[in-house]
This record gives sequence, C-alpha cells and structure tokens, in this order.
Amino acid sequence: MKKHVTNTSSNCMFVGSTMIPPGESRTVEVPDEVAAPVVANGEPSLDDRLKIILAGNVASVLAELPTLTQEALDRAVLLEKDGGNRKGVLNGIDAELLTRANARLEAEQVAERARQLEAAQAALATAKAALDAETDPGKHPELETAVTSAQATVDALTADQA
Repeated sequence: MKKHVTNTSSNCMFVGSTMIPPGESRTVEVPDEVAAPVVANGEPSLDDRLKIILAGNVASVLAELPTLTQEALDRAVLLEKDGGNRKGVLNGIDAELLTRANARLEAEQVAERARQLEAAQAALATAKAALDAETDPGKHPELETAVTSAQATVDALTADQA
C-alpha cells in the first residue's frame, strides 16, 4: 500500500529505504499490515525487546540505538510513535539511521576510489610497458606523455585517499 509521508522534523527521516529530507514529502510503499511478533524458542519477540528498551528514559534509549539492527530501528520508530512519541527518541533514531546511511555511502565511495586507483595503476603499468617496449624513437614523446598522464591520475587518486 502506498502512503504519503511528510517529514515535519528538523532531521532527515527514513521510511523503509526512502530518505525524506526535512520539510519534504514522499509517497512510499508500506506493508498493508504489520507482521505479528514471532516467538521462537521461548525468547521474546523483537517487539517485546524493543518495548523494554523504549520503556526507558530518552538517554537509555539513545544508548541502545547503535546496538539495534536496521529492522529493529524501523520497528522502533513505529512503536515509539504508537507509544511515547517522544521527540528526543524519534530524533535519536533518525540520527542513527542517518549515521548508518552516511557510513554506507562513505564505504561505497572508498571502494569506488580504490577501484579507480587500481584501474589507473593498471593503465600506468600498461603505458610504461609500451614505452619500454617501443623501439621507434619517434613514438617516444607520445608514449612518455601517456606515462606522465597516467602517473598524474595515479598521484591524484592517491592524494584523495590520504
């Protein structure tokens, strides 16, 4: 079922995997009904564990947020809105979600820079090998230019990672 959600807080909020900046609205897909808590091996359900955490004061709830899974954070938002609806808790959950999203983005950027550096180093090695193998002195200037260009790319990417 699609639902129109407006972010009235001062922080970004997430509904599922959709980020909604402050003051903006999005139409998002939400489940038709909330799945019932499942009890396995006599252990408390996710909802039961979250209710215990959410029963604490704002500081104790905020201290527990980094230990929760993404699913638990999403569920905690719903439970807090249905129960206490405390602004401090909801803002803390939003901040934790934003921190996690930022960490994922940074990890993806680091991986992309590493891939680019690896490709640039391979291009440099290829250019150097072509220069070393060339016996025609007339082609040396353009091959040296290719090596210099490839080295500059590697140097730039290496400086970005430092």
